[in-house]
Amino acid sequence: MKRFLRVLTGLGIMMSLGFAGQAFAGDTIQVHNRAPYAKNATGVTAAVRNECQLETRLPQAIKAASKGRGYTVELTDKPAKSGKVLSIEIVHVLGVGGGGWSGPKAVRAKGELRANGKLIGSFISDRHTMSGFGTCRMLQRDVYVMGKDIAEWLESPGKDALLGDAK
Repeated sequence: MKRFLRVLTGLGIMMSLGFAGQAFAGDTIQVHNRAPYAKNATGVTAAVRNECQLETRLPQAIKAASKGRGYTVELTDKPAKSGKVLSIEIVHVLGVGGGGWSGPKAVRAKGELRANGKLIGSFISDRHTMSGFGTCRMLQRDVYVMGKDIAEWLESPGKDALLGDAK
């Protein structure tokens, strides 16, 4: 009986700390199939905007990284106003042409998770790359890793979270 009570106490502690499974196990989270550049986004060159496809690669990276995590990411043209919806925008890009020879590359995005319109989580995610071949490839690698960071955050979303290199 004592062992049973210890197990129950341990489970209670784990639940209160957020370790007892995924926050949205079995849920579907809608994500717009484009993570647009914010109106006030900085550092986004015409070449990056036109050639790197960061806007579509970020949602795709989140969906790919969410597999096996207990929730489903659905990419959509127009997320519904009900259910769980993750909105993301790219707010900064450091992507001077010339690949690794022209210095580091970086992407910063911010996002909000809402359930039926109510804010339940928000984040800023940064990723930086110091070496590689091709500016777009380096930025796409940042976005791919960023997708993993965001997928992990979706398991237990909190407000004002700092993800990746933003920590």
